[in-house]
Amino acid sequence: MIPTWIIEGSNEFRRAFLRGLYDDEGCINYEVKRYARRIIMAQGKQESLVSELRLFFEQLREILKDFGIMSGTINIQDNYKGNVVLRFLIQDKESLTKFNEKIGFSHPKKQSVLDKILGSYKDISRNKRKILTFVLKHKCPVTTKEIADIYKLKNSLVKSHLLNLVNEGKIVKTHSMKPTRFAKPNVVFKNYKELLLENLNNEFKSTSELIKNTKLNHKYTLQLLNELKKEGKLISKGTSYRGKYWKLTI
Repeated sequence: MIPTWIIEGSNEFRRAFLRGLYDDEGCINYEVKRYARRIIMAQGKQESLVSELRLFFEQLREILKDFGIMSGTINIQDNYKGNVVLRFLIQDKESLTKFNEKIGFSHPKKQSVLDKILGSYKDISRNKRKILTFVLKHKCPVTTKEIADIYKLKNSLVKSHLLNLVNEGKIVKTHSMKPTRFAKPNVVFKNYKELLLENLNNEFKSTSELIKNTKLNHKYTLQLLNELKKEGKLISKGTSYRGKYWKLTI
């Protein structure tokens, strides 16, 4: 437990307590490839003392909250031979910024990593804004790959930003449809089979033409076309070697 005289102490006193604790027992993690940016507090105790450690962490999180620093839930990191390690993270941009401004590290290497983390958000924000603008300007839903190819970004990075924008309610995404597509809010997504049928009539069209019109990938387009054929809605001609042609069943 954290003593009452620390919990009820002045901000300067509590700031010094937090800085000392995180200098000695905190850990900061910045992994560019995994997009990991976080400050970690982890400690271990014997299983019989875990409840006391959890209380200590809850009190610590409350002090951080008083400084506007939000932290994640307390989780079990490890449980081995009667010893339990608990941890919680500080990892959102605003809380990392406030930790830097109001607490900081005296440990030079840890402070250096925190500076790098905060500097990296400039590029993240710029890429996220570009992706949001691209999605909002397009009338048709777009895929992760389309955006990644245009801006020369990694698919994983684009996907991370897109899902984040979905969670923020700024864009929407398809469900149970491949590939997943993203669009501005209030867009009604069409079923891909319906989309293919809308692009067909009583004249044969090539697979490549349908792919170009619907912007679906080749393998998935063929899968849907063959399913529609089995359902009796399409007929085809040609071979897979020379390319197939499709039209609506008359």
